This record gives sequence, C-alpha cells and structure tokens, in this order.
Amino acid sequence: MNLRAMTLLGKWQFSRYTMIGASAAAAYVVIATVLGSFFSLDLWVSSAVAYVTCIPFAYLGQKKLAFKSDRPHSFAFPRYCGVQITNTIVSSALSAVFSRIPDLPAFVVFAVSGAMVVGANYVFLSRWAFRPQ
Repeated sequence: MNLRAMTLLGKWQFSRYTMIGASAAAAYVVIATVLGSFFSLDLWVSSAVAYVTCIPFAYLGQKKLAFKSDRPHSFAFPRYCGVQITNTIVSSALSAVFSRIPDLPAFVVFAVSGAMVVGANYVFLSRWAFRPQ
C-alpha cells in the first residue's frame, strides 16, 4: 500500500474512532451524571461505574468498526481492558480532583475528565491493542 493510501486510511480510522469514542463518552457522561446527581453516589464512584459499563460496547465498536482489527479477542480484549482499567483509574482520579472545585457541576467534572483520556486511548489502542498483525 502506498503512503498516500495509508495516510487516507489513517484519517478515516481516526474519524471512526472519534465517532465511536464520542458515543461512548456521551454515554459515560450521562450514566455518571445520573449516578452522581440522582443517586447521590460519590463522583469518583459514579465515574468508575459509568466507565466500566461502557467498556464492552466501546470495545466491539472500536475493534470491528474503527480499527477493523483481525486480532483475535484473546489477544485484543485483555489489552483493551488494560488500557481501559488505566483510563478508569485516571478518569476517576481526575474526577476526584475536579470535584473539589467549588460549584463545578458534575457534568463538567465528567466531561473534562473523559476528554483528557481520549488521545492517550487512541495511541494505545491503535499501536498496541488493535495493531495490525
């Protein structure tokens, strides 16, 4: 495959990743906000539960649609989970830190913490979990 074709493919890959990730992030924000605001869970707990809830759906979308990976689930899923566990810890820690800012709405806490892990997630997924064989 020539360089131009690979570059174009990479652009579409990132677009698909972004659309799937944005859908998962929106679900994360809604779930975390509902858990934190309506069920009065601590924000860090709401963040962790929401993040873990979104993992299976995001995994299938990223594997099949974004990266079109032919890696077997036995290879890709444990790596994907490793990336997501790290992201859950980072996202929860950021939520705990941001929740200490007075009068900052829960929605903003979750939106900011979710947005901060997106770039690293793409790099680890494309170069490690779903890299071509």
